[in-house]
Amino acid sequence: MNVPRIHTSSTGAALLLDFMRSRGMVEPELQARLIGLCEAPRMPIEVWFGLLASLQQLAGSPSVGLDVASIVQPRHVGTLGFLAVHSDNIMQALTRYCRFQGLLHNVIEFNLMVEGSELVMRWFGHEQNPAPLVSDELFLGGIVNLVRTHASPAGINPTGVTFPQAEPPHGDAHRRYFQCPVHFMAPVLSLRWPLSLLDRLNIHRDADLAEQLEHQAEQILSSMQARDPLLPQLRHHILHCLHEGELDFAAVARRMGVGERTLYRQMHERGIRFKAELNQIRFDMARQYLSDRALSLMEIALLLGYTDQSVFTRAFRTWSGMTPQQFRRGVAAVSRR
Repeated sequence: MNVPRIHTSSTGAALLLDFMRSRGMVEPELQARLIGLCEAPRMPIEVWFGLLASLQQLAGSPSVGLDVASIVQPRHVGTLGFLAVHSDNIMQALTRYCRFQGLLHNVIEFNLMVEGSELVMRWFGHEQNPAPLVSDELFLGGIVNLVRTHASPAGINPTGVTFPQAEPPHGDAHRRYFQCPVHFMAPVLSLRWPLSLLDRLNIHRDADLAEQLEHQAEQILSSMQARDPLLPQLRHHILHCLHEGELDFAAVARRMGVGERTLYRQMHERGIRFKAELNQIRFDMARQYLSDRALSLMEIALLLGYTDQSVFTRAFRTWSGMTPQQFRRGVAAVSRR
């Protein structure tokens, strides 16, 4: 089965159509293609990149991704957009985004972390699946626009933004848009938010509607995973192998009942990397264990398959940007609020 490595929601096609209409831009061939894509639920990420390149050339704007981001509305993000804006507050909206971002794309290496006085959203894997700046600036800019236009009182800006791409000649446009420090050539794509402002209410909050939308999002995501069960199966067997102390790829393939070469090919078709999945599972488990203060750091390291606490500490710092001790202190601080 030939599965696109990375896909994205076709709601993006509707966003580009709305942008063209708002600017009075006419390009019949591109518009016809966008209309056709709106009829499908998803598109390969390469198609999305091509659409953005065509729009960038047509618009003649070096930062067209930010221009498009400035008109993003909940309908352009589908169920996830409406779920976010009907959440009680901005923190809840961003947390739900973390949980259901699979509705938008299958870029799987993502985490949401509390670091001191900030909430940090990070997306990994750019080296394996590089994206053009126009796509990443639209992606982050759209999130920021939704937060700005639906928080009450208004005035929330991120505290920091990073892009893995090189800084363009028009880099000041990004600093004006995000109204915070913006750094390029960074290891990851990221957004930082001030925790002190994330309890601000959504102007369209509706707990009952949000509950219905959350249920709908769960059903859609489950349906998508059911159509291609490889990733949840892979994670399930990695977790079992981790508990049994067998952390190599061969052991996982044996548990799944397939040959190593077959499993590698199936993963490659989907853009899945074994080490990234193992690290994500370890990271998820580490955060749970660190919330239990009865467990020592050495005990947590052993539970995660590390024989040396220092190796676990280095790995956790790579995943989160902080040490396990710093994370544990952050969890305690949040629980006291």
